[in-house]
Amino acid sequence: MKFDFFSREEINLIPSSCGVYCFAGKRKIFYIGKSKNLRERIKNHFKSSSFKNFHFLKESGKIGVILTDNEWSALLLESQLIKKYHPPFNVVWKDDKNYFFVCITKEEFPRVFITHQKKEKNALHFGPFVEGKALKKVLFSLRKVFPFYSQKKHPAQKCAWCHLGYCPGSFPDRKEYQKNIKSIISFFRGKTSNILEKMEKEMFSFAKKEEFEKAQRVKEQIFNFKKILLNIRLINEDDEAKWQRIKGDLQEFFRARSNFKRIEAFDVSNIQGKEAVGSMVVFEKGKPSFKDYRRFKIKGKEEPNDILMTKEILERRFFHSEWPFPDLVILDGGRAHLNLALFLKKKNPAFKKIIFVSFAKESQRLFFENRKKSIAIQKLKPTISYLFFKINKEAHRFALSYHHKLRKKSLCQIVKRRK
Repeated sequence: MKFDFFSREEINLIPSSCGVYCFAGKRKIFYIGKSKNLRERIKNHFKSSSFKNFHFLKESGKIGVILTDNEWSALLLESQLIKKYHPPFNVVWKDDKNYFFVCITKEEFPRVFITHQKKEKNALHFGPFVEGKALKKVLFSLRKVFPFYSQKKHPAQKCAWCHLGYCPGSFPDRKEYQKNIKSIISFFRGKTSNILEKMEKEMFSFAKKEEFEKAQRVKEQIFNFKKILLNIRLINEDDEAKWQRIKGDLQEFFRARSNFKRIEAFDVSNIQGKEAVGSMVVFEKGKPSFKDYRRFKIKGKEEPNDILMTKEILERRFFHSEWPFPDLVILDGGRAHLNLALFLKKKNPAFKKIIFVSFAKESQRLFFENRKKSIAIQKLKPTISYLFFKINKEAHRFALSYHHKLRKKSLCQIVKRRK
């Protein structure tokens, strides 16, 4: 998974959602963290006067973010990214705490526990993890599905974990126990699909032998394991699986059967109407399609009127019937921009199947058809809110780059004339 980067001036554009963030320079990531609220956490770094904050903020020119569904996803993703990038300012965590690791010993009946240091020589260690509380939740959930020991010696009688069904007891079946440990190892290695496949084969095998009690037990295991996977599903999904999830969320939100394959976004950039330009960016299946990007130099009067400029851009864009029509159009602006799009939609039957929305960056609210009230983008599912943020930000970047190019050209011409 890749970070989407924002400048310091764009912090207010970062979603107030759960995820992983980083501070980076041109070629290096200096620090990686996670948070329930990315925007507030990143802002707090700038407010803090700690020695560590001062140094990595000084070195950093951009801020990267990756949204996740929840804290579990963020926890595991943070660990993966720290291991991948080795950010120098993650070496010592705040308040002098060390990282957390999941240790799995290599004994006849291996133990699974959380540790700060890799003291066990004959053992596997997974991590580093930054937050112990969230990691405990993950292990607790795994223990429901795959009971394991966490202590060296088990009492002769049942322990508290035994009564809950989370411990194999004093005399476990060695083969069954080893199978549980292998599943836990596969989980931390990201091979979750292999675990499910094996459990499903086992369930069908028991059913075929008419060992229905065993088959039912495995079925319950599968159900509980799938609940865990729902909490960490973003980490190991491929691009197509991620897009299918996003598409499903869009269909649910808009109550539409559209496949949302092609999304276009428009933005205007100008200074008091001068050197006004418009941009069109295109995303195919949630990814930018650079070959389809278009720029428009505004031909209308040089006056600061975003609505008229947006009208001109839309009319010129949809004049090109040879360009594939989008399923969704995102405009930069508020209610007035949406009303403009709906007016054009009524005039042109070809627009009938296109869904138009308008995204107001300042208030971070979304305006859309058939609903009188706008909605705060933070209230949308993270998949949708982040998609809108990415696309709108890209449209703004593309328009601004063209505007700067025209301004530079104009200034050069003025200098030449004066000479």
